[in-house]
Amino acid sequence: MKQQQILQKEALEIVERLGLLGYLKQLGTAKIMGSVLLETVIKPDIDIHLLINQTHSVQEAIKKTCNYLETKHDIKKIETNCYSEKNATKIGFFYPGKTTKWDIEIWVTDELEKTAFKNTEKILKKMTPQHREIIMAMKKHFYAKGLLRHGMSTKIYYAVLEKNITNINDFENMLKQKIADNPKWDPNFT
Repeated sequence: MKQQQILQKEALEIVERLGLLGYLKQLGTAKIMGSVLLETVIKPDIDIHLLINQTHSVQEAIKKTCNYLETKHDIKKIETNCYSEKNATKIGFFYPGKTTKWDIEIWVTDELEKTAFKNTEKILKKMTPQHREIIMAMKKHFYAKGLLRHGMSTKIYYAVLEKNITNINDFENMLKQKIADNPKWDPNFT
């Protein structure tokens, strides 16, 4: 079994063991996003997006979620960070898996556009096995250098799927140009 498949399986087992989706769906629409959904897991992280329903406020959903997580004995430290520019709050914690420690983030918002739901659907529709191989190779490269963070994966997906980039050199050149044009550049999928 490939390393990606081992991490993929472990991530899904953790989400199930913690009962995360079952609990969060009481508060709104909750979905696993990112590399776990896209089957491109390189680093041990799990992203879940929660679009709260009209019966809860964002603050109430955050409080209830943190209270729920505090009942889980393997979760030691829960942090919340508000990102006003994203109109979202991240609930983050580490969880000990079978093979490694996992970084789990639950993004909470009341705006559909602030979730990754739409972009992820677009990515899933476009991604071929060949794309996945290229994406995995690039993610491995940047993870080995400690640079697979702060949206780097999203930029890789964009480069491969929207710009047909197939190698690290072309990706780095595209990235330099995009950031030179707009230092706060954030990919948008069509």
